[in-house]
Amino acid sequence: MENHEPNAPSHCTWATNGTDSPHTRRDV
Repeated sequence: MENHEPNAPSHCTWATNGTDSPHTRRDV
């Protein structure tokens, strides 16, 4: 979980729980 990008299929699986907004921006 180094790069929390909205188009990153690498770790986007844990972020696509329906709440990708706050989860992907947790590092920001």
